[in-house]
Amino acid sequence: MIEASKSGISIALIQEPYVGGVGYMKDYRGAQLYQCAQRSSGVVKTAIAVFNDNISDTQYPNLTTNNLTVVKIGMGVREVGVISLYLEPDIPIEPYMDHLRHVLTKIGKIEVLIGGDVKA
Repeated sequence: MIEASKSGISIALIQEPYVGGVGYMKDYRGAQLYQCAQRSSGVVKTAIAVFNDNISDTQYPNLTTNNLTVVKIGMGVREVGVISLYLEPDIPIEPYMDHLRHVLTKIGKIEVLIGGDVKA
C-alpha cells in the first residue's frame, strides 16, 4: 500500500492481503479500500484499493465475497468493471467460475479488468 501510494498508482488489485488476526484489511489513509463487508464470513482474500481521488468508484457489495471484490471505476465518460479474484487451491474451480459469470452478467455491458491469484 505504501509503495503503490508513493509510486502514483491509481488502482491496485490485491490478493492474499495481510489481515493480521482481524481477518480483513485495515483502512489506509490516502486510499479508498474495497473488500468484503461481511466480517463474520471468514478471512478476506481480495481487495481493491483506489488511490486517485479523480476516479469515481462504486463497489458492488452484493457481488463481493472474501474471494472476489467488484468495483466499477468511472474515468470520464468511460466505465470499467474491476475484479480482484483469489481461487483457493484446494477448492474446485467451478463455483468460482459460476460466481464470476454471475458478476459479469450483473455489472452489465462494460469493459472489465480481472486480476487475480488463480493457481487453483
